[in-house]
Amino acid sequence: RSSTRRSQAGLLVAAILLPLLLGVLACMPVPVGDPEKSSIDPSMSGIWLTDINEEAPLMVLDPFDKRAWLVTWFYLEDEAPSEPAEGNNLSLDEERDAEGQAASGIELLREERVKVAGFGQFKGWLTQIEEERFLTLEPRLLEPGTTADVWYVFRVRFEGENRLRLAFLSHDFEGLSKVKTTAEAEELIRLNLENPDLYDDPWVYQRVSQDDLEL
Repeated sequence: RSSTRRSQAGLLVAAILLPLLLGVLACMPVPVGDPEKSSIDPSMSGIWLTDINEEAPLMVLDPFDKRAWLVTWFYLEDEAPSEPAEGNNLSLDEERDAEGQAASGIELLREERVKVAGFGQFKGWLTQIEEERFLTLEPRLLEPGTTADVWYVFRVRFEGENRLRLAFLSHDFEGLSKVKTTAEAEELIRLNLENPDLYDDPWVYQRVSQDDLEL
């Protein structure tokens, strides 16, 4: 009975927290690609970390089967944030240095200053459109008997073996929110692969090393 209550409480918390995460992302009315025809890239599986101040700094890609991942994003909060130093004028490249951001997050975990403030779970699958790869996320924490009616899609690029750059499709891009079928969405993306307006600013993740997985 106590186990059931814990499970119900966990689902209630998830139902409350999930919309908070989804609210920061641009959604699409149709998915991109077909999970039944996709294959996971094993090199993407694992735990990824970026700037603690991002909306979803910790990302876990856990293979569900050969076609898709269970993708979990976590909000993390620094319980003792420090004030930025005066005169701290970092360049854009320095601000987005994924390795440094991940190292900072790992250090906060070691100091036990970080708490989980929310999370979202998704089914995720890859789709190749010409030379680019896209990851589609389908929300999984839904009310019983309901199915997803929005999806989240972003371009995936590796930078070396341990750095992942995720660029969300921009909800403001003309026509993207009005597509009615997966084929329409894929064709619109195909025609605008090199158009920077198609993408929002990327989130850059660093793979958490084997030595730090226990944290």
